[in-house]
Amino acid sequence: EDLVRPKVLEKSQIWRTIVPADLPKVYGDPDRLTQILTNLVSNAYKYTPIGGRITVQAYVREGMMRVAVVDTGIGIAPENQKKIFY
Repeated sequence: EDLVRPKVLEKSQIWRTIVPADLPKVYGDPDRLTQILTNLVSNAYKYTPIGGRITVQAYVREGMMRVAVVDTGIGIAPENQKKIFY
């Protein structure tokens, strides 16, 4: 959050983080997890217009930790979604 805050403020975007205090520990490569989250959040503020909203949320569903980055940006074209999400 601290890495992107200046960029978000620069564009007057609204930042919201929803992370419950009782989340379980996550085991994985901390550098790769940081890289993934940084890429997602960077894209969110790049493609979200001035005054837009960015929400980062962590939660558990079906026994798995999930992280969602939701924004009011332009979105990803359907043909590119197929390349990213499968």
